[in-house]
Amino acid sequence: MRVAKARNGVDALLMIGETKPDLLILDIMLPGMNGFDVCKKLKSSPGTRSIKIVAISGDHNPAVKRAHHGRGADLFFTKPLEIIGFREQCFNLLQK
Repeated sequence: MRVAKARNGVDALLMIGETKPDLLILDIMLPGMNGFDVCKKLKSSPGTRSIKIVAISGDHNPAVKRAHHGRGADLFFTKPLEIIGFREQCFNLLQK
């Protein structure tokens, strides 16, 4: 397993273009291009649409969760994370 970290949405897209990950953990509040836009861009492209995306936000507003699912996130979590459940659901997502 290889883990990489991007500083912002644009860097994430550039990194994904070089090495297509199996799973992307994406915070909504990213500098520059936000997580909503990164998710939408990845899910709209045939080359990256199969990447599993887990969206995370500190905003507990249900509208934020609906918005991310509308842009293609496979899972959505709010902070603070319950790490055991988060990890389990991410592993389950990768098995699909």
